[in-house]
Amino acid sequence: MPRITALDSYRKPAPPGGPFAGLPWQQQRAAEQWLWKFCQRWAGDLPQWRRAILTGVAKRLALNPPDPDWGRGMLATRGGLAVQEKYRQMAIDPTAAATVARKRKLLTNPPQPQRRAGTIYMLPPGVLPP
Repeated sequence: MPRITALDSYRKPAPPGGPFAGLPWQQQRAAEQWLWKFCQRWAGDLPQWRRAILTGVAKRLALNPPDPDWGRGMLATRGGLAVQEKYRQMAIDPTAAATVARKRKLLTNPPQPQRRAGTIYMLPPGVLPP
């Protein structure tokens, strides 16, 4: 990919001490391990833009390592998306019962306008407030 020379004035010089120089020593090591793992995964296909993205991801993971709750949440999301796709393929509407109940509730109890306490509402002339 050719370099766009018009953007050179916007490029930042490489930080002295490497991309993780601003981190504490322990987090630098963790970021370097993450980056090494990512670079091994993309070996042979690592252009400059991808290395920059992987460096940022490695730094983020070193500063905020994922905990078990994060993993559980990701698995739950993936499972929920898989079930939705399964229902779509089977032509089942999973929210049909909830939609019917919501519409029935709206017919019996129409929504009231929400008013905030302490707010003065302007009414047209000749109309009394409720």
